[in-house]
Amino acid sequence: SALGHSPTEGTFLCDPAGYERLLRGVFDSATEASWQTTYRAGDGSRRALLLRAMPEFDLEGRVVTVLATGRDVHDLVQERARAEQMAMTDSLTGLGNRALLAQRLRELHEQRRAYGLAILDLDHFKNINDTLGHRSGDELLAELARRLAAALGGHGLAVRLGGDEFALLVPADATEAGALAERVLAALQLPYSAEGLTLQLSASIGIAIYPQHGS
Repeated sequence: SALGHSPTEGTFLCDPAGYERLLRGVFDSATEASWQTTYRAGDGSRRALLLRAMPEFDLEGRVVTVLATGRDVHDLVQERARAEQMAMTDSLTGLGNRALLAQRLRELHEQRRAYGLAILDLDHFKNINDTLGHRSGDELLAELARRLAAALGGHGLAVRLGGDEFALLVPADATEAGALAERVLAALQLPYSAEGLTLQLSASIGIAIYPQHGS
């Protein structure tokens, strides 16, 4: 509990200086405030804590003390983080989705950073679904997603836009983006196995570079 602790006694908090700023701000402004921080639990782990600080007044309306109460919100914070991750993830492949791509594009524009955006569309993938069934098609898409992530090597973002359409986002210039496209196409052209068959896939890929190709 945060009750009864002064800022200098708040060693249970991971940021006692922030706790002191919270109390000082409430004392000076005479208005209540909330602050989410972390604290050290009895087992030594860090957990999320929501602190609420409220001014207490004397008969003349002056702030004389600040009452701070704390509530463990660790499970709530983790659940919210999981929900946000699910909202940004393609359930079939585990890659990011359109929402995550839009978020990253906004961030790159705000930072005024150059980037390459590649859109990849599998050729004749409908024929695989029609011939081998959607289960085999889904397995191929999942394998393709793994290959895309490996081709990026941690230097970019692969997302599934829907169906058999994917996007790759990399902070890169035209030369780097072109090299990436070659790695991706080489990875895609390796054989796939489905229903005891060996399949060869091909794809169409287009690349645009920001800001060279427009805003």
